[in-house]
Parts: sequence; C-alpha cells; structure tokens
Amino acid sequence: MVFVFSGFVKAIDPLGTQYKIQEYLAAIGLGGMIPDLLTLGTSIALSAVEFCLGIFVLFAIRRRLCAKIMLVFMGGMTLISLWFSPVQSGDRLRLFRRCRQAFKSADTDKRPDIDGACHRFVAMAIEDYRVHIEGPASG
Repeated sequence: MVFVFSGFVKAIDPLGTQYKIQEYLAAIGLGGMIPDLLTLGTSIALSAVEFCLGIFVLFAIRRRLCAKIMLVFMGGMTLISLWFSPVQSGDRLRLFRRCRQAFKSADTDKRPDIDGACHRFVAMAIEDYRVHIEGPASG
C-alpha cells in the first residue's frame, strides 16, 4: 500500500518530485546539467513505477519478482538519500529530537528551551512544505 500511495502522490504533483530530483542532482554536482524535461520525465516514470509495483504486489501479479524489485528500489533510494541528501538534516534531526523530548520530559525547567526547538522545527517543516508546493525561490 505504501508504494501505491507514494506513486499516487507523486503522480498528483510531478513538479514537486521534479524539484526534489533537481535538488539531489545539485547535491551531487549535476545541477543545471540535466534538462528540466528529463527530470520531469523521470518524475513521471518514478511515480508510474511505484504505483504499478504497489498494485502488482497488492493483486499478487508476479509477487516475488515485484517484491525483489521493491527491495532493490527501497535500498537504492535509502542509499541515495543517505549519501547525497540535499537537505542539511542535522539541524532538523537535532530539533526533532529536542521537540520529542518536550513530550517525554517532566522537567519543567527545560521546557522553554525545548519548546523553542519545537517552534523552530515546525517553522522549518512549514517552509519545506511551502517550497514543495511553490517550488524553490528564484534568486
């Protein structure tokens, strides 16, 4: 079901996926070298492949082959995300951990500092969503 949902979401917003592909290309030094039409085509193909793999597994069409392809697909995407992540996730991860502590912590002395981290994390998430919807800012 995850692949069906992910493929469906990418099919609804192929430009958002295109922007993400361009960010990954920029992270590996290929930003601007690959034409926009090619990244848009890759975005559409990626959504179609994800959706089809999810449907095939759901309806038991070549289930073993699809499961192996999905495993390779997820492993490859995980490695790409770890090695070439365009997002400096260290700050977000640190803020997310501190935000999560706010819900676990009974120590009220640390609350203001943790709450500030939560606000910054939410602000970053909102900005990421805005960039995803509107595209990267022209500069």
